[in-house]
Amino acid sequence: MRLHRASLVVTLAGFALSGCGAMPSSVSLPDVHVPEFFPQSPDAGPEATAPAALKVPAGNKLTIVLVGSGYQDYQCVDKEGAPTWSLTGPEATLYDSDTKQAGTHSAGPTWTYKDGTVVHGKVIAQAPSIAPSSIPQLLLAATSDAAEGGAFAGVSYIQRLRTVGGLPPDYGCDTVHLGAKLGKQYSAFYLFYKPAT
Repeated sequence: MRLHRASLVVTLAGFALSGCGAMPSSVSLPDVHVPEFFPQSPDAGPEATAPAALKVPAGNKLTIVLVGSGYQDYQCVDKEGAPTWSLTGPEATLYDSDTKQAGTHSAGPTWTYKDGTVVHGKVIAQAPSIAPSSIPQLLLAATSDAAEGGAFAGVSYIQRLRTVGGLPPDYGCDTVHLGAKLGKQYSAFYLFYKPAT
């Protein structure tokens, strides 16, 4: 059982980058207004302003863009004699631009599409979020995917961009609370790429 899942409202005013397209002025998690996350112009999507460190290698093309909304889960553990919040994995719902549930995101990290196809990833680069006190943006290489058929078959890279929330607090984990669990609300874009050929 988690210590708390307090309601979190993160204001993004002042953090939207030029050319990003439509961004919400505020996001109430986990009830994200999904369409507001998606830019009106296909040339102004989140990939257009991804940090240089998170650019996908040439020869890959963007095929799927989803919004994830849910929790980053932590457990209070002893790490080299110091109690620390340790990430145990995400648990989030993935939505498409029509506000329809498109899949789930879980520990691994693992993404499961509504057609049953699954892709796993490994972090190869990260960059700070554009929103304060939020989990970093990531570039992940796919380590395994659906062998054939389905939306996630052949995925090569995944980006986690425009993250909001999700960081554990700097309190609540001490020797008295070892083993305690905590879920912190977050949202992010997940972009899936496949080889261009």
